[in-house]
Amino acid sequence: RRARARAAGDGHGEGRVRVKFNLKPKHLFSDDEVVRLVGANNELGNWDVGRGKHLKIDDARTDGGDLLTAEVELPKGSFVEFKCVVSGPHGDMWEEGENRSFLVPPDLQKPLSITLLWDRSGNGSVSKTEARHAEVEDGGSAAVETGDALDKRPEGVSDVELEAEEAMPSGPSSWKGKDIVFMRKNEHTRDRQGKWDTSTLSDPAAIHIVSGDKNSPSWREKLDCVSGLIAGGPTKVHRTDDIAYSSIYLQWVGTGVIPCVEGGGHHRPCRHAETSLKLFRSVEWALDRCDPSSFDAVVLRRIYPFLPSFSEEFTASTPLTRIRDIAHRNDIPSELKQEIKHTIQNKLHRNAGPEDLVATEQMLDRITTASEGSYSSDFVREFRTFTEELREFFSASSLAKQLVKLKASFSEEDCAMIDTFLDAKRAVDSDNGESKPLELLDLMRNTTHLRTVVAEALSSGLRNDANDRSIAMRQKYRMAEIALENFAFTLASRSINQLEQSFEHGESWGILTSLMQESMLHLGLDKYMAGECKSIANEFMSWSNLDLRGDRTSALKLKATLERTRRLLNLYRDQFIETFGERSVVLGQALGVPRHNLDMYAESETRASLVFQTAKLCSLALANVRDVLDLSPWDALVSGSGTGTLIAIDTIDPAVIPQTEDAKILMVKRATGDEEVSAAGTNIQGVVLCQDLPHLSHLAIRARQEGIVLATCTSESDLEAAKKLVGHHVTLNATQESVDLREQERSAMATSSAASTAPTTGAIDLCEVDKVASLSTVSLEDATTKLCGSKASLVGQLSKSRESIFSVPRGACVPFGIMQIIAAQSGVEADLCRHLKGLDEADSGQSALIEDNCKEIQSIVMGLTIPETYLCEIASHFSPSDILIARSSANVEDLRGMSAAGLYDSVLNVPANNTEGLEQALKSVWASLYSRRAVLSRKTAGVPQSAAFMSVLVQEMVDADYSFVLHTVDPITSDEKYVYAEVALGLGETLASGAQGTPWRLRIEKTTGEVEIVAFANFSESAKANFGGTHASMQTIDYSKLEFTQNPQVLEMLGQKLCEIGSHLEEFFGEPQDIEGALCDDQIYVVQSRPQL
Repeated sequence: RRARARAAGDGHGEGRVRVKFNLKPKHLFSDDEVVRLVGANNELGNWDVGRGKHLKIDDARTDGGDLLTAEVELPKGSFVEFKCVVSGPHGDMWEEGENRSFLVPPDLQKPLSITLLWDRSGNGSVSKTEARHAEVEDGGSAAVETGDALDKRPEGVSDVELEAEEAMPSGPSSWKGKDIVFMRKNEHTRDRQGKWDTSTLSDPAAIHIVSGDKNSPSWREKLDCVSGLIAGGPTKVHRTDDIAYSSIYLQWVGTGVIPCVEGGGHHRPCRHAETSLKLFRSVEWALDRCDPSSFDAVVLRRIYPFLPSFSEEFTASTPLTRIRDIAHRNDIPSELKQEIKHTIQNKLHRNAGPEDLVATEQMLDRITTASEGSYSSDFVREFRTFTEELREFFSASSLAKQLVKLKASFSEEDCAMIDTFLDAKRAVDSDNGESKPLELLDLMRNTTHLRTVVAEALSSGLRNDANDRSIAMRQKYRMAEIALENFAFTLASRSINQLEQSFEHGESWGILTSLMQESMLHLGLDKYMAGECKSIANEFMSWSNLDLRGDRTSALKLKATLERTRRLLNLYRDQFIETFGERSVVLGQALGVPRHNLDMYAESETRASLVFQTAKLCSLALANVRDVLDLSPWDALVSGSGTGTLIAIDTIDPAVIPQTEDAKILMVKRATGDEEVSAAGTNIQGVVLCQDLPHLSHLAIRARQEGIVLATCTSESDLEAAKKLVGHHVTLNATQESVDLREQERSAMATSSAASTAPTTGAIDLCEVDKVASLSTVSLEDATTKLCGSKASLVGQLSKSRESIFSVPRGACVPFGIMQIIAAQSGVEADLCRHLKGLDEADSGQSALIEDNCKEIQSIVMGLTIPETYLCEIASHFSPSDILIARSSANVEDLRGMSAAGLYDSVLNVPANNTEGLEQALKSVWASLYSRRAVLSRKTAGVPQSAAFMSVLVQEMVDADYSFVLHTVDPITSDEKYVYAEVALGLGETLASGAQGTPWRLRIEKTTGEVEIVAFANFSESAKANFGGTHASMQTIDYSKLEFTQNPQVLEMLGQKLCEIGSHLEEFFGEPQDIEGALCDDQIYVVQSRPQL
């Protein structure tokens, strides 16, 4: 088609248009810098800097215009994304921000001019693309709307057009190797230019590939090299390194990044097919064994497209003989005959390689675009047929060709489904980009259904004794399944373009949620996080008929599912970059791969997947849902103002936070919810967390207590903007209405710091401790603060205050002093005292000394032997069939000024009749008093380690259907007229630990009982009691099946009950309360109540 357009000579051809790019101002670039346009399609280099379009001075201009220009031909109706890259002594500098993007109008009849404005500030930032009417040589003009994409995307990769689906990842359209040279005699060389440096490698897989490639010039030998690493029997264990390095290497070989040359001898393609069979079989077995939570399934799937076919016609002793007959035809010119013979035929039968398909495709293009009558129709037909055969051998057949070939093995019903799909696909392919979103959605549904059918045929796994013919058929199914996923990627891209141009509340919401549903079903077929994908797809299906106009509840439901989806997609992206990012650089450098192929490898490959398109759909939907709800992606968990230097860290860990006196604002990638900010570093004024977090999680409660401003943000574009402030002095202002993070001049910091919310705890009023003198237990009703700690005492009071509106689980206490008595009996009391003294004398900055003493104390405690008779005494408070939980009740928790929420351990699922398990549980709770985090927390609060004691509260465990945390004063607004509740499915650790996600959030007016649903839950998993184990079991949640989400009235009724309980306990204790509880079989249990801080 490109050749036809060139031959036409009209500048834009039948389906293409000439586009002229003008970049200004030119004077901002030095003489030793080269500027290129690098983008999605072949014309812009397929995101390969070296092949990008060079912007040059326009010699035709006589006015000395301050601009650089470049011309390319682009398909009409195509969505184009690209960036400007400046190459020079500084390397390749990609412009910052979103990709530039525009839509080439499908009905355009004039050349198009695009003006690009370059604003070269200190950080090299660039303005958005500006499209405008422009004077062109034929007097015509055209305009096009352009703009940035809605979501933040890694630089360097793009969407693809619908037509690009015809080329598989191993096909010519993705070729990055040397240009093909057509020869009329054997000029193939065995010379190799490369680098094989294993001195910097440590992983055996990388060493194997680099060493193997050095001795493997040909494609066949390179396949054998990978086979030696990953091929094996059904039980062979593959390390992630083995399959990741193999995947990267095979892709580079298949796309010409690593060139293949002749290796000597004659090895027909059947040899390649035999090796491919061994590799495919091993990958199938490994894929069958993959755990759904393992990213290895995604890595393994990336190997398939670069394995040649091993169908019977290719494993025959003399495969692909048609080209021999073609090369000996008498109806073609002698020069062409020699080129076919020496460039394709002899090379293919002697040492086949990916370059042979590229040469064949280019030859076909020459033949089919030659002037009419140049070649006989029979010759053209034969060469087309051979090209199709070669595409099949190289696993590069179009989706349509693959499906047609599979029809023979399908049922009559499934064949009809394929015909329907292909008809719809042809209609969309020929629509010049004018298909409506609903038409694209229908085709996406057909694609999903068809891929599901193909995937089900593969679901039984590969038998150990499967014959070669069966495995070859399985390869056909696998490649068709992958091709259908690639086509779904393309459809999603087209749909996004349509929806971005004309998004309307109403019908578009249904289309958008349905597209999200189909995309998640596709991702689930990849095996990675399949249960999560299916649950999310079910939710989208349930919400697809919701009318969001004026219906806040419906919009909140959709928002919850979209945020859950985004969380999964971000996890996929992070896993992809973690798996391929560093490995691609390490392997590429050792092999001498050009740097531009390495820098963006992981990010570009992510963007070439359906996950990327789904993320764009998700961003589009979230942006519009937030508009409907009038919500910001920022959330203030602790209001206030803080000023300091912005520091970006992965986790709140003292090891990565600068221990200086300078004021700091932390930008934290992820949190567990159990962190204690003030114990992690000095003078921390605020925290920006890049994820959702329950407002009543331990981290939020502690930050509130410490007076540290805490805000979360889930907008990638906002977070990208914030990252630009890292290292700068900033002010974080958080209120219920808004959150603002902005740069501040140093001169203003002194004034602001004085007014900012600094972490202060005040004096800690430790209660007096009465240590028992002998081994004894205390009933829950008799627990006092002096004997058993504030928590146990408060729970004991709960049992007296419960009336009929809630229940309290039965319990007993192991009082203060029991651990010390047993330590004395064991002869280790002196060692305990010595290490405690070491902790008290250690400075907070002496991390190693603190760590060593903590480990020694915990080792001593876990080595204690608790008398069997005492364990039986504890168990006597319960029925033998009861399942218990051992909870901390220290004299340094649940205090005003020191909640220590979540700082100490609880042990679940302890059978009352298992004294060995009970012993381990008690010791684990005691030992948690001396964790490094707990010790640092007490040091920050000024509490001596020798003054800390641990009692253990043993209670009957509630197998919670739902758990809740309730504050009797709204913690966000401090409004005493409202109670605030957060509810989650399963055990309470989901809420307390701060698992990523959102609970059901309720705000209830005390006097009227009116309930406001602030948010719907979207945690991915619930924690359920695992009786017989020490940890909870995790189960994937489908909210479309849960009554609280399906029927919000039931959730509101729960809110009213919780309000009644909160008001009662606030009155009973005489102050605002922080309450934890559970729902089990329609009964509400309160397991803890403490002063709200």
